[in-house]
Amino acid sequence: MMSETISRAVLTVGQTYKDPRGGISSVIKTYAGHFTGFKFVATYNPHWGKWLNVFQFASGLAPLLATLMLDRDIKVVHMHVAERGSFFRKYLVLLIARRIFRKKVVFHSHGAEFHLFYENSNSLVRRLVRSCINECDMVICLSRQWETFFRSNFDNTMVEVLENIVDQPVPPPTVKQTAKLQMLFLGEIGERKGIFDLIEAIAVKKEYFSGLLRLRIGGKGDTGRLSNLVDRHGLQEIVSFEGWVSGIHKDSLLGEADVYVLPSYNEGLPISILEAMSYGLPVISTNVGGIPEVVHDRVNGFVIAPGDITTLAERIQQLVGNPVLRVQMGKESLRIVTPYYASSVIPKLEDLYASMLNRGPEE
Repeated sequence: MMSETISRAVLTVGQTYKDPRGGISSVIKTYAGHFTGFKFVATYNPHWGKWLNVFQFASGLAPLLATLMLDRDIKVVHMHVAERGSFFRKYLVLLIARRIFRKKVVFHSHGAEFHLFYENSNSLVRRLVRSCINECDMVICLSRQWETFFRSNFDNTMVEVLENIVDQPVPPPTVKQTAKLQMLFLGEIGERKGIFDLIEAIAVKKEYFSGLLRLRIGGKGDTGRLSNLVDRHGLQEIVSFEGWVSGIHKDSLLGEADVYVLPSYNEGLPISILEAMSYGLPVISTNVGGIPEVVHDRVNGFVIAPGDITTLAERIQQLVGNPVLRVQMGKESLRIVTPYYASSVIPKLEDLYASMLNRGPEE
């Protein structure tokens, strides 16, 4: 649990987290449970559309201003940031928090495509990004690969790697014996997460997988394309769509699964992979973002190149046909994920806050 002294000094700004949808809100929800009095202002609601979120942000400015004016204990504003609209919202938060109220500001980067957002933006937006990141008192990123990106492109010297956070399942996971291998995918139904590649990979070895494999998919997005692809390849007996899942339903799916798969094209460090590892699951994923730091090829799963459908199909087949390997890899997942539990991450976060507060007042 975060100490009361540090908890009082921190205001968290990000998307709503009561019913988390996505990695950022899941992280914020876990943080909230480990602060002694969690101070929070919402600037985005993942349940709402674009225009409603304009209202959400505008309505969030009033409590932000009021909190910073009235709560004299707050010394640090911790911004959880993705790319595109999330960045622009947080840039305004930075201007308010640092320039008007002279608070220290943390830029906590979660954006899987933040590098693409920065590299593909026009010169004005790139200047804004550099200005924002360089002005923050600390940048927190999710992996060594992302640390290299921030150190290579910006002048901020206070770049810290902090593991994404996941709660340990209660009760602990158990080894399962099932007739069919239960494979699970959780995430956005779209190109970036590689779900359509996954369907194509299963289609490649459809005859082999028939009767041996069940893929359950949880998420939201382009469900029409997903359904059409499943129908086109005749995979209805192998693939089932669960819709958006959270809470008990998600816990149940993770508890019933034998393997987790996420063949993404871009990532920060997916919470869903850490959650799957905490359930003792081997993971098949890609060599992007921070994934290779937690999924070690042929140790607790397989790491492939994004878009390599042939290799993806082969790796799934290896796990379908080798239950002993699945158990061995699952045990390795449990070992590797330990530093990502709250009991390890919260003390590190508290130390980062303390180091900022000990640096003294703003100049």
